[in-house]
Amino acid sequence: MNDAWVFPWGTKPSQNYTLVWYEVSGFREIEESMGINNLFTCVILQKDDEFIDHSYVLSLRESIDSYVLIVDEKREGDFVRRVLPKIECFFTEDVKLCSIEEVLS
Repeated sequence: MNDAWVFPWGTKPSQNYTLVWYEVSGFREIEESMGINNLFTCVILQKDDEFIDHSYVLSLRESIDSYVLIVDEKREGDFVRRVLPKIECFFTEDVKLCSIEEVLS
């Protein structure tokens, strides 16, 4: 649990809040967590990094005609090269990638 605002969209709520996060360690746990809720927001960290030093923020949302994976990354293009190939097998439907810049514009 923490109150760090890591989302690149919206504004931090003015009232006190705490978010509950859980850590997965391995593909089996990723698959299980996506089975619980396939529309998700997650933070990807390098091992031993602090929460606020995350590498990516991902949010899978439903649009009118598809699913959209919103990606905020520290290094442009890094997600597509390093992460997407490892997780795209978990998506059962077509998913469109969308950068946070596209969402905010």
